[in-house]
Amino acid sequence: MQKQNYTSTERALKLIVRSSVIVLTTVVLSKLLTWIYRVLIARFYGPESYGIYSILIMILSLFVTFGSLGFIDGLFRFVPKYIGENKKRYAKYLVNYSIFALIISGVISAILLYLFSDYFAIHLFKDIKFSRLLKIFSPLILVWMFSNLFLTLINSFEKIGWHSLLSDVLSNLSRLIIIIFLILIGFSRNAIFISYGLSLIILFIASYFVFRYFSSRILIGKKIPENVKKEIRKDFISYSWPVIFSGSIGKLNFWTDSLIIGFFLAPLQVGFYNAAVPIALLLHIIPELFYPLFLPLITRTIASKNNLVARDISKQLGKWIFMINLPIFLFLFIFPGVFINFIFGKEFLIAEYSLRILSVGAFISSFLYMSQRLLLVYGKSQVLLMNSIIAFISNIILNIILVPKYGIMGAAIATSSVWIVLGIIFTIQSSKFTSIISLRRNMITILLLSIIPLIIILVLRNLVVPSTVSIMLGGILFLVVYGILIYLFGLDKNDILILKAIKAKVISSTLKNKCFNAYNEK
Repeated sequence: MQKQNYTSTERALKLIVRSSVIVLTTVVLSKLLTWIYRVLIARFYGPESYGIYSILIMILSLFVTFGSLGFIDGLFRFVPKYIGENKKRYAKYLVNYSIFALIISGVISAILLYLFSDYFAIHLFKDIKFSRLLKIFSPLILVWMFSNLFLTLINSFEKIGWHSLLSDVLSNLSRLIIIIFLILIGFSRNAIFISYGLSLIILFIASYFVFRYFSSRILIGKKIPENVKKEIRKDFISYSWPVIFSGSIGKLNFWTDSLIIGFFLAPLQVGFYNAAVPIALLLHIIPELFYPLFLPLITRTIASKNNLVARDISKQLGKWIFMINLPIFLFLFIFPGVFINFIFGKEFLIAEYSLRILSVGAFISSFLYMSQRLLLVYGKSQVLLMNSIIAFISNIILNIILVPKYGIMGAAIATSSVWIVLGIIFTIQSSKFTSIISLRRNMITILLLSIIPLIIILVLRNLVVPSTVSIMLGGILFLVVYGILIYLFGLDKNDILILKAIKAKVISSTLKNKCFNAYNEK
């Protein structure tokens, strides 16, 4: 039995790694395109325009989250579950029901944004003229909402490549191409809003056609009786309604710092602060590589009553996230100014200390938030709702106390503290409800091993003036020493299995290429 579980764990980890290679390529490209887009806004239109852009996205995303009714998160759990149980007609009914409900809620959300646009313009943008901008963008709530719906369903079908290509590459690439074109022909800062709006429409159209292609092959089956439909709706809504609030509150929690900075200070400070946030969230890229397949895979594993495999996968992924993110965190913490200056320019260096503080919270939360995904899989949406409410209230109180006194650094302290505490709460609750803690003991060994290359970097920092080139060379040196130490002392049996699988794949591909070239030469 233990050998069977081990084989299942090995297969699952290999599948996650294979999908993660696809996601890695698209996520890295996505972050690069997003950064270029943000840098163009910051450098061509200044911190204030960058702040206005951040506030606009914040407001739209909040309305999209409220309007989604928690159904999109619910579908991500129930569709893979029904497919795994060979109840595809249940999944088909649930998708059709959700589409109908979201059309109604999306229209209501768009109307509400239109009606309250004056209020947001006065209190957040500090200028009534931005009311017109919000009115123009209000219909795009439906477009954004249904793009999320189609992308989630594509992900639920385990079409990770398509999901990553659409959400990470197409939307960001189209946005970037449009804004570059508009800048070249001399557009004002309206280029920001035109490019963002058009990219949402492009993503909606593309995701719809990809969804239709796969759904016609996967969501099949005869009609189901009314009493079964009623039971499906009951289970789905009882899971989803807490997600309405936890998702909305989670989104509010994410934007609370920017909201309160905008309320107490001005869009200019929002722009400075939002230079630090995306850099700190580099530490959430690695979890993003594993999450797209983690949730459907764990859902199927638990549905098959194979809890030991679910535990092993969770622990292993928690360790991988920690091991990969540790060097990134150390460099962000030690050299925050170099990163901000390189990406956004000297004008944004005021956010240097904010980045240092945010990187601490982002690093710790990156490997602790695996427990939150486990709670979702086990259907503990009401527990997550309570967590979100507590975190949201705490974040508001801390930001209201700290922002007026310490500015954007106060917002960073508040947000980072909430991230860390919430991660700890998720871990404790995961242990209680699922008997799984997504941490391994040898993570302590990895932390201790990082001290040696860290000392080398700290010594070099005192000898060399920090610059982009010196940081890159120092990073290479750190990774070489760190990688050797991890290889010698920090790997376990699952790591070695995955490395062997990758090595075999590389050798196989190399041999195929050599044979192909030799054949062509003949």
